[in-house]
Amino acid sequence: MPVLNCKRILLAEARDGIDIHPYSKWTYRKNPGELANVQLLATKFGKPLPGAHVNIGPCNCDNIFSDGPKVGQPALAVPSHLITDEKGIATLDIEAKDPKNNRSFIDGQLYPFMYSVEGQNKNCPDLCKTKPLMLLNSLFVILVWDSYSPKGAEPSWLDDVYPIFKQYANLYPVMTENFVDLGNYYEVVNHRKAIKMSLELPRSHPNHMPVTRDLSKSKRQVIVEWLSKEKPLIGEPKKFYSVENLRKDLQTALELEHSTIPTYLSALASIKYSYNLEIQKVMKTIIIQEMMHMALVANILNAIGGEPSLYSKDFIPHYPSRLPGGVQPDLVVPIEKLSLGLIRNIFMKIEEPELEQKRISSFRHAFSFIHHYKNMEEKGHCSKSDKGATCKIPGTMHMDIITDPLIDDDRSSACFTSFSREQFLTDFKLSQLEKIRQTMDPISDLPQEYIQERELNWEKKKKHGHFPGDHMKIVKHHNTIGCFYNHILNALSYLTDCGRNNSMFTGDKSRQVDFSEWSVKGHTIKVYDYFTAVEAIEDIIDQGEGSSPCNPVA
Repeated sequence: MPVLNCKRILLAEARDGIDIHPYSKWTYRKNPGELANVQLLATKFGKPLPGAHVNIGPCNCDNIFSDGPKVGQPALAVPSHLITDEKGIATLDIEAKDPKNNRSFIDGQLYPFMYSVEGQNKNCPDLCKTKPLMLLNSLFVILVWDSYSPKGAEPSWLDDVYPIFKQYANLYPVMTENFVDLGNYYEVVNHRKAIKMSLELPRSHPNHMPVTRDLSKSKRQVIVEWLSKEKPLIGEPKKFYSVENLRKDLQTALELEHSTIPTYLSALASIKYSYNLEIQKVMKTIIIQEMMHMALVANILNAIGGEPSLYSKDFIPHYPSRLPGGVQPDLVVPIEKLSLGLIRNIFMKIEEPELEQKRISSFRHAFSFIHHYKNMEEKGHCSKSDKGATCKIPGTMHMDIITDPLIDDDRSSACFTSFSREQFLTDFKLSQLEKIRQTMDPISDLPQEYIQERELNWEKKKKHGHFPGDHMKIVKHHNTIGCFYNHILNALSYLTDCGRNNSMFTGDKSRQVDFSEWSVKGHTIKVYDYFTAVEAIEDIIDQGEGSSPCNPVA
């Protein structure tokens, strides 16, 4: 027999032949109060090893469970030593307890445990530092979900269901595009029976949704209870507004403005030198405007104590890409040369005006509100100090927030010069659409008698249902960029009580960008209170993202 000289051993059994591993499962998913029945099989040269002493302990290795909150907290009670039976199996039951949302934005908690037979000389800290991949072969992991219950007497969309479904909508955009937007109340309600049926199916059923395996039993029960209602409760939109959520929305707005620039730049670069000069001029204007919008959004974010992040791994999209924040989820933005198709299908969608007349009127009321404030300041009705200007705002200029426009279908903004919601709606019809009518059929140069007769006939037509807007179909575009900024505007209005309380503007004023030498119409605004923040949003809106559908380029 020839002698084999093995220079390197690739795989070998332990010298003593002892091995231990989970007998059935390596991972467990448990709800609070449930037991995880763990079985470990110890063998020696492939045969069961009875009477072996087994060591068990937590192993929260940072090299494996990194980039997130600490795992294994609060700790679960487990015995440190077990003895195998005649079949070589060591059994223990670990009771799952509510982690109480210890990992904050992540549901539940992970509990990794290391196991070894006494004398194997396995040590979690040492393996974690030197051989973390080998450590994986010596762990079993328990996922314990957080206990979840409705925040009110019964489940509501805003408080209980939306925070769960919106994560799934962000994680699976293909579902949003082709089936149902789980972040949209109305689409979910329209498909509630199908969603409820899929949630109630057993895991063995072919129509069971595999992604819901990481949905806790208590969350599933809350969602099913909400879906079982004939008219599922929306909830109180005011609770959705917070400074922290506003900072997140503004960071999303920053990413949103930036995500459009590369596709515009690529299209501009594809135009041959000295060709299509007018189109090149338009493209350059749009690009500079988007940069200006970024500066304005960053100023608002800095003003409320946030920190604009331009260097995170998620800031730069991977094209083709959808727009950040779930805005226009059916739109996929590419990088390609300029063409009529790119302009029609992408650029016009990005700059798509908000075609909801009520929201356009809402925008104008909010902007009218701050312009009235500025007039007061100019007329000396305001006092100035180191903290900025303070004006006494008449009670008639204030209106409580009604709804969050991203959540439900009421588009009223927070601050009006009108006295009431009814007056706003009246103004919407008698002022906004009247302007449209006059634009289409100007009568300003006609004799006064004829004008009065026309107006009398006009009032008669209104009573018979011929008022513009009653017969004219106005298409609603949910989740447009204009809609998103309207949501930010509403949050600002609510959190500051329409400018009466500017305490959330705690940012360093030296971080404000004030640049007026832009090569396009507009300028950056230093933001230090509600009114300057709304002025910044007005500049963004007036440059196309939410402007009037009757004159989107105005």
